[in-house]
Amino acid sequence: MTQQHYDLVVIGSGAAGLMAAMRAAKSGASVLALEKGAAFGGSSAKSGGGIWIPNNPNIAAAGVQDSAEKAFQYMRDIIPASQVDDARIKNYIDSAPKMLEFLEASTQVSYTPVAGYADYYPDVEGWQPGGRTMAPSPIDGRQLGRCSIACWRPLRPARRWGSSR
Repeated sequence: MTQQHYDLVVIGSGAAGLMAAMRAAKSGASVLALEKGAAFGGSSAKSGGGIWIPNNPNIAAAGVQDSAEKAFQYMRDIIPASQVDDARIKNYIDSAPKMLEFLEASTQVSYTPVAGYADYYPDVEGWQPGGRTMAPSPIDGRQLGRCSIACWRPLRPARRWGSSR
């Protein structure tokens, strides 16, 4: 077996792993993404592709008002300080919109704020009634080439109405 060398080896093909692989490849690195499962996608493949990105340009374009301060207050109130420090939360709030811009510029997928998809904890300061969750535009899976949809984690078969299976 011939040994291969890569600038970056990404373990796991969920949203974070594939984003890291794409960012590195777009920067000129040689990348190998490894997945232990039979298909790509991790748990992200079952999420519908929605991502929670507070205070991003797409929210403002849709007329939803948000701010880094409100997002920080919300996250700080729901995440124990013993688990995540202020600097990390602020870094996410600052970096996540930039990641969204990179993702849209690098793919054929656009993201739209879901107006009625509220933050999970309405009794927490900084809560928003909608707009922070971003939904991806549909794509044609055939554009994936030889891998096509067969390489991605299959969704659970839908149950028929009234079916007990």
